[in-house]
Amino acid sequence: MRGSGGMGGRWLLVLLVAGMMAGECAGQGHFRFANIFWERNATLGGFVVTYTIRSSWQRTYPEFQKPDLSFPVVGDVVRLRGFKTPTLSTVDENATAPLNVSLINLDLHVTSSSTAGDWITGTTTVVQEYSGLGPYDATFHGCCIAGVAGNVPFSIATRVDMGSSSFAPAVVPVPVIYAEPGRNFSLPAQHPRSLLGPPDGGLFQFKWQLGAGVAGVSLVDNLGVVGVPLTATVGSVLPIVVRVHLLDGAGSPTGSWSEIAQNVHVMAVGGPVPAMPMPSGMPSFGALSETDRTYEQRTGFGFRIEVAFAGVTMPGSGDALELYTNERLPSLVTMSMEPATPGQPPSKLILSWDRPCVGDEQAIEFCFAAREISSGSYLPQMCLSIRVLLDLPPMFLTPTVSQYTLRMGAETSFDVEVLDAAVDDEVSFLGLAPSSTLPAGASHTPAELRGNRGILTFTWVPLPTAGGSDLTVCFEAKDIPATTYDQCRSGARSSELCVRVMVEPCKYVVRDKETIADVASLFATDWVQLWALNPSIVEPDYEVGKSLGTVLSTGHMYRVDSGDYLNAIAFKFGTTLKHILMLNANLTGTADAVLEVGSDLCVMPNSCIREDDS
Repeated sequence: MRGSGGMGGRWLLVLLVAGMMAGECAGQGHFRFANIFWERNATLGGFVVTYTIRSSWQRTYPEFQKPDLSFPVVGDVVRLRGFKTPTLSTVDENATAPLNVSLINLDLHVTSSSTAGDWITGTTTVVQEYSGLGPYDATFHGCCIAGVAGNVPFSIATRVDMGSSSFAPAVVPVPVIYAEPGRNFSLPAQHPRSLLGPPDGGLFQFKWQLGAGVAGVSLVDNLGVVGVPLTATVGSVLPIVVRVHLLDGAGSPTGSWSEIAQNVHVMAVGGPVPAMPMPSGMPSFGALSETDRTYEQRTGFGFRIEVAFAGVTMPGSGDALELYTNERLPSLVTMSMEPATPGQPPSKLILSWDRPCVGDEQAIEFCFAAREISSGSYLPQMCLSIRVLLDLPPMFLTPTVSQYTLRMGAETSFDVEVLDAAVDDEVSFLGLAPSSTLPAGASHTPAELRGNRGILTFTWVPLPTAGGSDLTVCFEAKDIPATTYDQCRSGARSSELCVRVMVEPCKYVVRDKETIADVASLFATDWVQLWALNPSIVEPDYEVGKSLGTVLSTGHMYRVDSGDYLNAIAFKFGTTLKHILMLNANLTGTADAVLEVGSDLCVMPNSCIREDDS
């Protein structure tokens, strides 16, 4: 193993209403929680992985005392010690010289600390080179767990399988979990570098698995929701271990997984426990309705999330509220506690980001818990999932169908409407895509652009020569970035929607004042021949000429057989190649071109072939 260092971290925000804060009981040991995961090291190449351990310990543990007799604070590097020295162990039996490493000189880079709570939290990283893709197991173990009677050891592991993935999930730890018997809390998982997602832009999939050791604890394996048993003893600490598997695109486990060891403090039911309602909604642009604790925001537009607290003791009681969070937020995100009125206890937690820009897109799993110091009351842990995504181009609202089937002679129209979800953006263009052309006789109205909306109408009356057409018409929309971007994004974004337009062969819809002779001339035949194709019409002059919308058959559908070619079919039905091509706009090629067996052609039989038609 090559070296150790620090990365990432957690933080503690403590806001005093009045008075001093009491310390947190350390119990018998000094280990509080830890997670371990790995990521393939792209810089060093080969079969090199970087292990990351995020762990938390009793701050005033004697072995952590510095030469000046003080104890660690943020920024310090601490050599991990214990009743059983914290150790990272791994084995590579396939190496030329079999590798069996137990690294005991592990340094903790302190990223957060609490004097009142008597804890430090930090990160340890270790680089390890293997002989192949794996799988390999690495275990972080030692002694002893804080708050649990006796010298109870801890142990968590991760499995490296570079053949199936480039990382194992990073389970999000929470510095303090307090839960009543029968209550739930969640342990979210994410990519080790949370801004990275799958190549398809979706979300990674995980499956949670509960380790052995605590009777009655339950787990929802597809959500990471842990349930505290109703029989749990108030005041006890439940040391749990949860394993999280990375799933592939089909939802099956890969060979990679990681674990977290977390202590759950069982608190009393009822009493003056502050309630934590769901967070209030974000602005209408950006709110994601999947759950009230999940938010989606686009670059260039700020957001503000408020979480209200209720039941906090009024001033004069010597109270304070501690807020513990799991991850350091991006530097531009502000986090604050505000009272409803000046001089009152804090009543809401506020997260805000003035304007995430391009490059700030990421996923944030933000979990926190809070404690009312003097009363000893704790708020159950809560998690928010915040996804910052790139600003989208205008999206097409209509048409909502992907294809239309038209008939010759009948007008078909549909609206093409777009909306830019960023209300301050402007739709700057809506029209035919550069790669597309309008069918003969089709048109669209000039686009009506109003702010972040645009609309046009496409219209087509297919000509008699359009039967059998199978076309794709594409539309494009562009936007102009709002002034809120202010160099946050340059240039317009565009989107495209394509619609398949097909024209039914052998069917024509009679238009106003058209006679059967008029229609016959459109299809290069005579009215008697056309009448013969429509035996249900008794009085062709009256029924066709004065009944708007009558549908006429302009031929018979013929299914192509093996060995058929156009000239042979024309000869069989007493018609011409020219006439078959006219009735089937989808046909191309020469007279002896091989046709697809089973395809259908529109054919108009004709016993009176004129020489000039051949």
